[in-house]
Amino acid sequence: MATCIVFDADDTLWETDPLYEEARRDCIAIMVGAGIAGPERLDALSRQIDRENLAILGFSQFRFPSSMVQTYLAACEQDRTRERIDVAGQIFDVARSVFSKSAQNVDQVEFVLQDLIAQGCSLYMWTKGDEDVQKKRIKDSGLSRYFNDVEVSRDKTPASLSELLQRWDPRSEHSWWVVGNSVRSDINPAIEAGLSAILIPSAAWDIEHDTLLPHPDGAVFAVDGLADLRQVILPADNDDRVTAQIESGSAVYLFVSAYHDLYRQYVLDILAYPRGHVVRFPYDGQWLPSPARADPLAFWNMLAGKSALIVYVDERMEGQPRRTQRFYPLRLGTIRNAPAERAEVGGGVVHVEFELGPYVFYGDTAQKRSENAEAYQRELMALEARPRLRRDDSAYISIGPGFEGRIHSKQHPDEDDDAWQSVVSILGDLENAPPPVSRNPHMPKFESPFKNAMFYAVLSLKDLRRKKLVPLESILNGDSGFSLHPSCNYRFDLLFYHPHRPPPAVRRSKIQAVFTPDAISGVGPTTIPLNFRYDRRPIHFVTSRVMDSTWAQLNLCVEPPSDDNTDQPRAVAPEPTFLMKVNVGRREKYLAPAGFATFTAVAALGSALSEWASTTFPNLADSQKELALLLPIIGTLGATWILFRQYGRLK
Repeated sequence: MATCIVFDADDTLWETDPLYEEARRDCIAIMVGAGIAGPERLDALSRQIDRENLAILGFSQFRFPSSMVQTYLAACEQDRTRERIDVAGQIFDVARSVFSKSAQNVDQVEFVLQDLIAQGCSLYMWTKGDEDVQKKRIKDSGLSRYFNDVEVSRDKTPASLSELLQRWDPRSEHSWWVVGNSVRSDINPAIEAGLSAILIPSAAWDIEHDTLLPHPDGAVFAVDGLADLRQVILPADNDDRVTAQIESGSAVYLFVSAYHDLYRQYVLDILAYPRGHVVRFPYDGQWLPSPARADPLAFWNMLAGKSALIVYVDERMEGQPRRTQRFYPLRLGTIRNAPAERAEVGGGVVHVEFELGPYVFYGDTAQKRSENAEAYQRELMALEARPRLRRDDSAYISIGPGFEGRIHSKQHPDEDDDAWQSVVSILGDLENAPPPVSRNPHMPKFESPFKNAMFYAVLSLKDLRRKKLVPLESILNGDSGFSLHPSCNYRFDLLFYHPHRPPPAVRRSKIQAVFTPDAISGVGPTTIPLNFRYDRRPIHFVTSRVMDSTWAQLNLCVEPPSDDNTDQPRAVAPEPTFLMKVNVGRREKYLAPAGFATFTAVAALGSALSEWASTTFPNLADSQKELALLLPIIGTLGATWILFRQYGRLK
């Protein structure tokens, strides 16, 4: 039995509600400019009049302009203000411009339609409204080529839907679904016609709001966006497709969002660490791909040695309005191991360790970055196991096809600067990305999770005495760090960048370098202000002489302004921690055994001299014997001191 899907158009395939809301605001602004007070009153009045006109003018393209003009006339009457013909004409023209403007297609609509067709679905479009307006929008969208048929109706009713089904499927041989954003026009007619329906909620026209009719269990679903349709319409083989892709996949995809502050910090830190640093990500068992949840140990064993792609998922932060889901790859890497011993079959937290590689490169220009971001989005949307807005279907770690040749990067470390800035430019401009799915005016305005972020990257650590870079090494149970010489000067080079002028919360903050006492200590300034868009800054430190190999840490953290007000937004920035091993110098390395051997020999020599003096000179006084013993000891210590003084001058 073939699967057929009937799509609504307005605010399902393309966005018309923003056009009406923009025109309404412009008309109200004209009224206010003409001396009519109370924008909120005018907004409510215009919606009331538009509802009343629906019974008279229906979905004619003259209804909305007439409603806005009538709003102006009614407000003038309420305020006892004389109407002005020129103002009424201006309002009519602005309101009517809604029908000449092109509506923007819903994000990823073409990818979703192509995917459904590839899965064997037949697609139909059923929209309502003024025929000329709807035909223009269909043409502007460029989507008609994906549909077997397109129907424009004056209104949507169960009877008209049944007539269409009789035409499209006269023998009732297919399984039918209706997809739309309106309970009144899409979902309830489908229920009455005995079809399954999927509601994509939006802040659409309040006239379209209605009470959902009684329906059988499993007949009506609500999803967050078009991208989730296949999970509902074709659920039977979801696990099979995911399993097949996992078993044949050659790359690991690690997803991280900014839903919580902790997750956002992961993103910032990933961008700050240099190549070769080992990062450990915790994943809860519930975010595994669905087939892997039954046997997480077997899944983790498949990860070791595979290439990895770290991807930021732009969804929403806690308490923020829902956004269209977007994927932004950040860095390449390699899975170090799959620590199956840490995986609990009951769904415990598992830590995935991976070594950071080159940054993803989006391009040198804004246009190129935008084009590559869209290309990367399409690639990641094709993953069977990936994060989804329906949380129970999400997988934040997955195995899929290799990304070589499809995800661009700069392979040479000297080119990391350009690639890093391209990634930061994308994250720093998220507020201009596709708008939130929810346009409810009572919801808080979306703010980018990186609005108050200052991005920086640790480029390298240089040994100033030897004039060479210090490589990252595996120095403690697989953890990466730097192996340092004692009593040497070192310099960390940091690259700072912000795509726009940093906000006040950032400009008033600093980066503070915190050193482990005794083993390493800062030289010169250890704080860096953040009141610039682009800069390179060094952090100097010196290692101490140690008698044994000593572990140390360097922490970079955000220091708020001294007059910090907890009510004001605070800056966020990477807070990387670097593990360091301060090695024993050559002088110190041999000092202890040489000293022990020397003093042992001196003690033995003194004992022998004392025995010899007692035997050879039995009449010597005790004080003379002690002097005879002390002189060779002093001579031996002096010779030892001269020896180590000369040795200490060696490098």
